[in-house]
Amino acid sequence: MIHRIYSNLNSFKELQFKRGLNLVLAQKSPGATDRQTRNGAGKSSIIDIINFLLGSNVPADSIFRSKKLELFTFGLEIDIKETKYTVERCGIRPNKIVLSSDENISSNFSFVKNSFFKEQTITNDNWKEFLGVVLFSLNQKSGISERYTPKYRSLISYFARREKEGGFFNPTRHSNFQSLGDEQINISFLLGIDWTISQKWQIVRTREKTLDELKKALKEGALGDVIGSVAELRTQVALSDSNINRINNNLADYKILPEYEQLDIEASLLTREIGELLDANSVDKDMLFDLTDAMNYEDHSIKANDINQLYTEAGVNLPNLVQKRIDEVIAFHESIIQNRKEYLQFEVLAAEQRIKKRTDIVNKKEKRKSELLKILLSHGAIEQYLNLQSELNKKEAENEFLHQKLHSAEQISGEKAELDIERRQLLLRLQQDFREQSSLVNEAIITFEKISRSLYENAGNLTISESMNGPQIDIFIPGQKSTGINKMQIFCFDMMLMVLNNERNIGPGFLIHDSHLFDGVDSRQIAKAIQLGEKLSREFNFQYIITMNDDDFPREYLSDFKFNDYLVPVELTDATEDGGLFGFRFE
Repeated sequence: MIHRIYSNLNSFKELQFKRGLNLVLAQKSPGATDRQTRNGAGKSSIIDIINFLLGSNVPADSIFRSKKLELFTFGLEIDIKETKYTVERCGIRPNKIVLSSDENISSNFSFVKNSFFKEQTITNDNWKEFLGVVLFSLNQKSGISERYTPKYRSLISYFARREKEGGFFNPTRHSNFQSLGDEQINISFLLGIDWTISQKWQIVRTREKTLDELKKALKEGALGDVIGSVAELRTQVALSDSNINRINNNLADYKILPEYEQLDIEASLLTREIGELLDANSVDKDMLFDLTDAMNYEDHSIKANDINQLYTEAGVNLPNLVQKRIDEVIAFHESIIQNRKEYLQFEVLAAEQRIKKRTDIVNKKEKRKSELLKILLSHGAIEQYLNLQSELNKKEAENEFLHQKLHSAEQISGEKAELDIERRQLLLRLQQDFREQSSLVNEAIITFEKISRSLYENAGNLTISESMNGPQIDIFIPGQKSTGINKMQIFCFDMMLMVLNNERNIGPGFLIHDSHLFDGVDSRQIAKAIQLGEKLSREFNFQYIITMNDDDFPREYLSDFKFNDYLVPVELTDATEDGGLFGFRFE
């Protein structure tokens, strides 16, 4: 239990507590808003101080790092397992904890330098390790360094919830930032069921997250469009391997010819020259055809008898002189035709000789070209070889990436199948644990039902069930859609945890609720909750601290309840600048 909260800040209002119920009421000045009262009186700051002195982190925006408070030391007198300790901490040196006791501090911890000293200066991590072991029987270091195990700071936060962390929205979560795994592991621990099953579930979720990130990375890679099923990737890999083999075979058979380029130029030149010769032969052949036609035409010459016969048939007798003249003309004509034929024959012979000569040259050039092509086809140029090698390097890089993707896809597929199997195995293991731990599960259900029945005519239900995502805890109280009933779910859940853990002799021995828990709650229910808290804290020997505004305190429903016996002797008010817990207002 907590005995005292103090500070070397002169204006700080020291708080004294006792076992059982403790009420811290803050006076609200007329016209002040809830925000002004809460900021001015410092009710929620009481929980901040307790968490600060019990090892919480101290971020840059913490009030203990503010200019007004960072130089001052805050202290806490607290019973930890029948031993009274005093712990002090300062905002400017948040990693330094001064721990003292009326008895010698246990030397079972590595950080304890000398067990004969009643005061030790330790680190905050050492302090959390100490509290985790002593309050919750955690293994040393498990509350700090190991992953997915019950953590001291997470466990203690269920007994000192903070509104600014989102501690009053969900019974099973002490913070909006708490992960599902942390929630399941720590709640399982507090209920006494096997928390290692929740640990395994968180490992599965982490592996699934890694797989999802790997899938995303693969899809965003250089060959992202190729990623798909394992079967699709196998097809791509097979085709890529075949292409690589083909290029490798081409390179293996490749024969480099140093003079390849010169021979290639010569072959091209021969091709051009052969083409020109064939074109010239084609022209001469066309000319031969024309010359032959001309020679055939010249064979049809005119005879003298043909002319005489023509005139005779016309009844005309030509004189001898005319006949003689005709014979002379025909003789002249025949001499011209003969000369023409001789010319044509000469041209034909010349064309045929040219064609033959060109044909001989073409045959020689074709033979040389054939030799060159044979050499060129069986060899290659260095440049072509280098291009082929460059293509191979590119294809091999793509092929390697495809193989990696296939390997990753096969891993993903196999890992996904393994994770599905692990989930089913964990579900069976959780069902078995619930059967084996049915007494603990039933005790939690019955305890919650008794507590809620004390507040409501229709008792609420706590269900602890198995799911494919780990243990699932659901709470139902009739009318739970209202804000007030939601807050009373948290009250009942916290009281259940307090009762169960006190019976198991673990936990801090105190429970703290500030005014945020009672926001929106009907005054009669607040009164019942206060009385129930007092009754349970007395029966189960724990400390229950409540902070709230005085005008929210339901006196009219507590006429038979001696609440004055439980008031903490401190005056907190927002009416004056120095009326709050620290003696000044924060901006």
